[in-house]
Amino acid sequence: MADPKVQSPSPVEDDDELDPAAFKPRSRGGMGLTLTFTGLTLATFLLWDMRADVAYWFASGQPLDLGAPNGYRLERAADGMLATVQGLPGPVASRFRRYGQSYEIVALKGSPFLVRRAIAGEELGTGKPDQAPLTATGRLLRDTSIPEYQQAFQNMVQKGEAVPANEHLWVLLDGERPHTGWRTPAALLGLVAVLGFNVVAITRFFRAKVAGGKKS
Repeated sequence: MADPKVQSPSPVEDDDELDPAAFKPRSRGGMGLTLTFTGLTLATFLLWDMRADVAYWFASGQPLDLGAPNGYRLERAADGMLATVQGLPGPVASRFRRYGQSYEIVALKGSPFLVRRAIAGEELGTGKPDQAPLTATGRLLRDTSIPEYQQAFQNMVQKGEAVPANEHLWVLLDGERPHTGWRTPAALLGLVAVLGFNVVAITRFFRAKVAGGKKS
């Protein structure tokens, strides 16, 4: 007689009866969409941030003359324009390197104009520039548009080299002309490509989602 306390072993579940949905890998669509929106946002922000550089690169190549000592035309100065200015550099220059090139910033005596010009050599910091009369042509920027040079601007004002007009200085980037250089167009093309790629990816995602909804 079988012992009633002894229980028969429970049946083993058949592997075929397990829910295959429990073993499906998680969908990465959400993460991919997040990365796509992040790339789209970043590319849009960078394009907006470099709008002034792009506008100048495509600007007219005819410079506006801002005059010479005792005859500067300050009323014609505008942020981001191509301009020409003449003057006598002061005895102090602020020197630094940028993109592998050495530059110095000099103040034109008795004016709010500073000139950034390329120089040879590796000397950095404060130095004595060539004080021969100069004529510089390039991109004109108000001091608030080029914050990386604020320390050099302050040094020039403190030393009495630069004379602000309406509490502002102007710096002319000598030699920087429209339609020259490869950095701006290369950055523009790269960002437009990233922007277009992400727009296409988002469009495809939502089209596929709409198509899937109609089938169900």
